[in-house]
Amino acid sequence: MDLTIRITADDAVAELGSLNDWLSADEDLRGRVHVLAAAGEPGTLAGGLPEALAVALAPGGVATAVATVLVTWIRHRTGSVKITGTRADGSAFDLEATHVRNLDAAAVRELTAEIAGAPE
Repeated sequence: MDLTIRITADDAVAELGSLNDWLSADEDLRGRVHVLAAAGEPGTLAGGLPEALAVALAPGGVATAVATVLVTWIRHRTGSVKITGTRADGSAFDLEATHVRNLDAAAVRELTAEIAGAPE
């Protein structure tokens, strides 16, 4: 199952790059994260700006690793940031920095489990 991650923020491209770095740094996720670029302008060779991340999920806790990184990353954001994740089955979730920044440990575990909850 795959997961597509989009970011809404003042500088969404920079935030997407930052999240890509965090996800790619996780040993369980290395090689599973790919940048999806917007279509380029007609007549140009290069693609457009990054618009999303695709994560290849597989059995063995990968969804939990993704969820853990997403929650940790967004809790470290200082501005207004929203993550929208869409799974291959069409189910989706939203995370907003303002809603997760001050969660206690139990709430973070619950949120992580909820994000990772879809079968891998």
